[in-house]
Amino acid sequence: MNDSIELTRLISTPDSVLPQLLQSIVKQITLIQEENDSDFVKEAAAKVKNAREKLEILLLTREREKEINKLNLSARRSCK
Repeated sequence: MNDSIELTRLISTPDSVLPQLLQSIVKQITLIQEENDSDFVKEAAAKVKNAREKLEILLLTREREKEINKLNLSARRSCK
């Protein structure tokens, strides 16, 4: 108990570095300020939308290629 009281007295002195340390820690671990949240979210949403559109184009192109290959294969078989 005496150790706890002594520690409390030590860190509560006006010249204690604990408040500065805690403020520095909070400043370092704050990743995004609230005012920039909406910009961050908008940018992320735009990137996701762009990636999705590219993926859709890629998948549609592959499906079309498969259909064309099936048609070509059917046409070759019917010519034989």
